[in-house]
Amino acid sequence: MKVVFISNAAPKDFLHECEKKYAKHPMRFVQQWWDYSMASALKKKMGDDFYAISFPPVSTFPSGKCIRFKGRNIVDENGFSIYFPPTLNLPFLKQWCQMRAIKKRLAKICRENKGEDIVILTHCIYLQSAKPSFKVRKKYGARVYTIVPDLPDHATSVAFNGHSFLKRIYSSYSKMSKKLSRDFDGYVCFSEPQMEYLNKDKPHIVMEGFIDTTMIEAVSSSERHPNRIVYAGGLMYRYGIKELVDGFIKASIPDAELYIYGKGEAEEYIKGKEEKGVYYGGCLSRDEVIAQEKSAFILVNPRPTKDEYSRCSFPSKLMEYMATGTPVLTSKLGCIGEEYFDKLSFIEEVSADGVAAALQKCFVQKDELLSRAKIAEKYIKECKNVDSQAGVVADFIKKKEGAREIDTQEKFVEPCK
Repeated sequence: MKVVFISNAAPKDFLHECEKKYAKHPMRFVQQWWDYSMASALKKKMGDDFYAISFPPVSTFPSGKCIRFKGRNIVDENGFSIYFPPTLNLPFLKQWCQMRAIKKRLAKICRENKGEDIVILTHCIYLQSAKPSFKVRKKYGARVYTIVPDLPDHATSVAFNGHSFLKRIYSSYSKMSKKLSRDFDGYVCFSEPQMEYLNKDKPHIVMEGFIDTTMIEAVSSSERHPNRIVYAGGLMYRYGIKELVDGFIKASIPDAELYIYGKGEAEEYIKGKEEKGVYYGGCLSRDEVIAQEKSAFILVNPRPTKDEYSRCSFPSKLMEYMATGTPVLTSKLGCIGEEYFDKLSFIEEVSADGVAAALQKCFVQKDELLSRAKIAEKYIKECKNVDSQAGVVADFIKKKEGAREIDTQEKFVEPCK
């Protein structure tokens, strides 16, 4: 069995090269690095039976400086090769070029491996990867699976804020992706409720996500600030930022301080509360953010629970939070299963009053929170690290396809529950 992984994966050196050559402003390549960790782990499991295709990490012109991206094969320091297809990097044409180039590459792999079982695995339900994959499936008999961090219904982009026309175009792509979402042969979901919107008749597993724990461990720990509360992530009001700030102020905890890192529409609101113990730290590098998370007393995720998104997507932020060994306070998202109840503390109601009550309780139960944090850190590092989760994905596909035993010395790790 040959597996082709289509994603945004890119090694760090290539990301820096693209940023230097093509970006007009500093870029954050969170998605690319996240996908790269999974692609690298799958490569370890599959060896020569694994291929990687990735979207070029360049902003669409005129947001970026690149008008035409030539196709490239990038080989990282470990000998892992990723193909980046050529594209005319202009609105509308970019997606069409990517679909055409990916279809051509997939067809080439199928022809070169005639007689082999071919499985295409896409990361996210994107039009640009789904449509060419389905066309190749029809012609060559390949099978198509997808990893589903988010549903197309919940896909949003802040990149087009202020550009109503481009925002409408992005919305139309999301709608087309939604139409294709039921046509996959199998799903790797981040929460069980996602399957209510996908094809229930097709096989699926729930893995909630993964994290490259080596990135967490590489950041040295500093002395913990016993009264510091930290939030790191998107600063959109729909993420509960206002409720967090107002709740912190209302809690009136002596010597407590709230540090907020990230970027978004709530920046000015946060800055306006700085005289009340709220500090806006801006947008930091990933290592800097992890260092701040490791040195805090508690990390907060105040995302509201009333929308469908909260049921259907397990936040990668929670994985990162828990992996730092710092206590975590979160809202009761519908995607959080019972296995996390002894590892997290909860905000019962996402409101200023609810956040205030939860914070006050946390400062009374410090020892208990630190004990939970140790349990959470061990669980994430042992059960949700990217290598074990890549094994779960590979094993799922292997079993469902009835393929031969994959040549690897490592045993597949079943999901820890």
